[in-house]
Amino acid sequence: CERRVVYDFVNVINRDCTLKQALIKDKRFDNLSVLAASQTRDKDALTQDG
Repeated sequence: CERRVVYDFVNVINRDCTLKQALIKDKRFDNLSVLAASQTRDKDALTQDG
């Protein structure tokens, strides 16, 4: 799953992509998707405006 990450939570909040684009579907379970956390930015990258 880690190799399939293109967008993460911060990208969604900053509107760099849609939630649908950022979600990674699990290969084993049809109803399971994962939203990756940012590995390069911390909580200070977020503001109340996004």
